[in-house]
Amino acid sequence: MIQSEAQLEQNLIDRLSGLGYEPVTIRNAADLSANLKTQLEKHIKKGLLQKMFV
Repeated sequence: MIQSEAQLEQNLIDRLSGLGYEPVTIRNAADLSANLKTQLEKHIKKGLLQKMFV
């Protein structure tokens, strides 16, 4: 079965959503930094120093 790139991408998104991942919108460096901080805190289960992400 041949799938288009768009179909493969949608299948990946569907699988990740099924595993609990949520889409995020990254518009600039500040959004990227904020998301990185959120993800690290989620995975290491403790807060990081704010000054690391200024």
